[in-house]
Amino acid sequence: LNEVRQYTTETAKQNLDVRRQEGREKHLTPEAGELQEMLEQMQQAQAESKAEAREDAVKMAMALQKEIGEGSVDVETREGKVIIRVREKGSFESGAAELNFEFIPIIAKIRDVLITVEGNVSIEGHSDNIPISTAEFSSNWGLSSARALSVAQELFADGRIDQRRYQVIGYADTKPLAPNDTAQNRALNRRVEIVIQKGKDQELLKRLPTLPDGTVIED
Repeated sequence: LNEVRQYTTETAKQNLDVRRQEGREKHLTPEAGELQEMLEQMQQAQAESKAEAREDAVKMAMALQKEIGEGSVDVETREGKVIIRVREKGSFESGAAELNFEFIPIIAKIRDVLITVEGNVSIEGHSDNIPISTAEFSSNWGLSSARALSVAQELFADGRIDQRRYQVIGYADTKPLAPNDTAQNRALNRRVEIVIQKGKDQELLKRLPTLPDGTVIED
């Protein structure tokens, strides 16, 4: 039985609170009015990003039904992002960063969908907290980075991929999914995540004006 679970997390809306400081005028300055209008646009953009993320996650989950059912891949949406989580199971040998040959067709499925969706993509490697020291990797930083790079290079093997949208990061054990207190949890933490940022609101953030004196933004 293949089971596709899609998780969504709602983020709190931002409200603009323009407060009068002692000796200041109560009326909104033009800059504060502009800021308020832009924050309203950001709220709308966040809602649109979440809707697009859900659509893209469904598209990705449909392409990966078999792999999701087998537990080798997860698809999740969170805060306007789509996360394709590649488990260590089946993708890499323990302590190695070379993709298993049998997993390459799965990366091809992911690539075929990535080509059709918009947004910047971050390929992120993660490990558990068990120290590693081998001839190839002196730490989990090297292993997690190398695994992320292996996934990226397989994606980039197709010339249709626009590499300008991508970044590759290794996080070692700094962002665990679960406490590293059992073998099962440590296995969950060993993963590569392909994160698609549906970021219309991020572009608006870059355009925010300088805050006028007395302006407070609250979540």
